[in-house]
Amino acid sequence: MDQGLVIESLVIKALVDHHLRTREDEDAWRAHAARRERRRLRRLRRRSRVKRS
Repeated sequence: MDQGLVIESLVIKALVDHHLRTREDEDAWRAHAARRERRRLRRLRRRSRVKRS
């Protein structure tokens, strides 16, 4: 097999692996951010309720 083709296929495989991994990380991060946002909103709502009474 040609050396250039071997290197090219390795590079493509690395790029694909990297892309899949980053997309998974992105989903995890987005879920984490959403969870954090919900928690923050709940805390704010609780604080405003305390202030009103």
